Amino acid sequence: MLALLVPTPGSITTLAAERNRLVLIDQTFVVPVDGTIGLRFEINGDDEILAAAAAATTTTTDPPDDGDADDGDADDGDADDGDGADAEVIDVIVTSYEPILDRDRVSSVLAGATGPALDGARFDLAEVYRPNGPGGTPLLELDVVTATGGDIADELELPVAGLYPITVDIRRDGRRLARHITFVERLPAAGERPRRSQPFGLSVVASIPDPGPEPDQLALVDARSRLVEIAQLGEDLVAPITVGIPPVVAAQLTADDDELVGRVRDALKGSEVLAVPRIQFDPSSAVAAGETDAFTRELRDGEDVLARTFPSTAVRRSAWRWDEPLSTEGASLLRDLGVQVVVLPLDDYHRLGNALPPEFTDPTLLYTVMLPDGATLAVLTVDPVSGLLDPELADDRSAAEIAVELFATLVATRIQLPDAPRTAVLSTDRLDIPDADVLSVLESFVDQHPSFRFQTLSLVPNSTGTMFVNGPPREVELPAFAGVDLATRSNRIALTRVLVDSMSSMLPDDDLRPAAWHAELDLLLSTGFDDDTADERIDTVIGEVELLPSVIVPPDPFTFTLTGSSSEITLRLGNTGTTPIRVRISSAASKLTFPEGDVEAVLQPGTTNLVIPVEPLSNGTFPVTIELLTPLDGRPVIEPIVLTARVNAITGLGQVLTGGALVVLASWWYSHFRSQRRQRSEAARANHPSNGAGSVVSP
Repeated sequence: MLALLVPTPGSITTLAAERNRLVLIDQTFVVPVDGTIGLRFEINGDDEILAAAAAATTTTTDPPDDGDADDGDADDGDADDGDGADAEVIDVIVTSYEPILDRDRVSSVLAGATGPALDGARFDLAEVYRPNGPGGTPLLELDVVTATGGDIADELELPVAGLYPITVDIRRDGRRLARHITFVERLPAAGERPRRSQPFGLSVVASIPDPGPEPDQLALVDARSRLVEIAQLGEDLVAPITVGIPPVVAAQLTADDDELVGRVRDALKGSEVLAVPRIQFDPSSAVAAGETDAFTRELRDGEDVLARTFPSTAVRRSAWRWDEPLSTEGASLLRDLGVQVVVLPLDDYHRLGNALPPEFTDPTLLYTVMLPDGATLAVLTVDPVSGLLDPELADDRSAAEIAVELFATLVATRIQLPDAPRTAVLSTDRLDIPDADVLSVLESFVDQHPSFRFQTLSLVPNSTGTMFVNGPPREVELPAFAGVDLATRSNRIALTRVLVDSMSSMLPDDDLRPAAWHAELDLLLSTGFDDDTADERIDTVIGEVELLPSVIVPPDPFTFTLTGSSSEITLRLGNTGTTPIRVRISSAASKLTFPEGDVEAVLQPGTTNLVIPVEPLSNGTFPVTIELLTPLDGRPVIEPIVLTARVNAITGLGQVLTGGALVVLASWWYSHFRSQRRQRSEAARANHPSNGAGSVVSP
């Protein structure tokens, strides 16, 4: 069983009044066989210890067997009353205890339950006391030689490889004045089989919470102070770190503070920056609203901002910091975009489906998330011991003392758990910025250890084992839905984009307003805005776009007369703005044709005369409708202009009608004349003498 108990500051102390008298400044943590443990303490202004040190005399008293250690409690040490010598005995006793084999024992040892003692080494206070340390602070400096066996007074027995509790006591005539508890790890000797052989990675993660797409001045001041902390962390550590810096903060940093941006750049050389969207944009919300393309675009833009700000630092997508709940579809989107591991706080892990109970959770191995397409994504929790790295931890211990507990817990984890490649994420509980002073001391311990190493988060998927339970990998389940509902907002933004594109086609190509409107709509997809704010700002965009045609001044309705087979209509249109406006002109009338069809025109500021060719089909009076439309998609931009056309003197048509009538009249007379002549001829033949008829007498 792995108990992940991180002690509270109140449970860590062992006889707080005593401990505060000795403050650990530095020590050797990893000791080779027959090596030396270096311990340096600051004597924290304790008058009795200082007076005792000043008056100390040497003594030949044999080292006591430290009878208070073997019962596992933190008593006052009265079991050793000295040897009765007349000289005052002031000793520094270093005692080793049986090795510990699991990580929960670290906190109990620090609480005073040291367990059975193995060996002790005695020092004369006067020999290890330094009255003028750095800054004039009195120090206690010990070099404790270790051994694997024997009974030498000045050597401390560490018989086998392992993690040993060590106490340092100051005693005056057998009465304990101060005690400090620490740990050391003795490495295996040549030929001694190591308990574990696999490497143990440590990934330091420091991130700044996203202040939102439009941070106010107070948020920027806070972000700047956090950037200073990240710079300090990068300067204090030689090891690479993984940082999360919102692009909006990086952009503001570049614009406002050249000195700080230079410092952060130098501090992060050789480290990595996590890729995140340019604006605060939750992937689960994006995919649920059908905005995967927008999320991808914003992620790419965010990478570009970070790469420009930190040109000597790798910007990587391979890891994702969990700062909002992640849905299955959101995780699938991240996996498609190159994310291989999601790092999340332990509390958030325990809210997932099929998560292991706290007492069985291993924070140093990967857990598996099965995605809808059958692919998998790894998740790794922050190690709970990272609670010790919170700079706001209410703890009066030194950085070295906290680092000892932290590293002892990690070493005990490695000893306790099955041999496998492991990684511990070192940050705060919420993946903020860990304490640089503690990590600096921890780095000195890691440098001494052959099996521990620092690595960036991007290396975790290929350097860390997977958690298996009874055979298969342990799969955890993400929720089906997470984040905020962007569906309604996304639909409004899409419709507004159509309006923007349509109306913007009226503007010159170099006009900057369309790009600004689209940038605003891009921004409003951010999950950093609530719906009310987004709706209000979408309305503002719509209002600005719909104002574009308001500069057009149409003519008042008028009547025009057409007198020929072809003619023109002249429109006088005004533009009260300062920018040319491009429109498409569409004309329609029942008894007119427009040979050029729809035409485009540019209305310059001032007055523009538009000439529209027309051809009448008949005389009469009838309406003509003229519409001004957007060039892109023919959206009306103003009310239709209704004119009256009068066609009443089509000359060519009258001539045709008159000529036709004369022809018809001439044809009638010709037909009538022939008919009369035929009738007279027939009558004459009937009266001819040859037909027996009577004769006509001429006068």
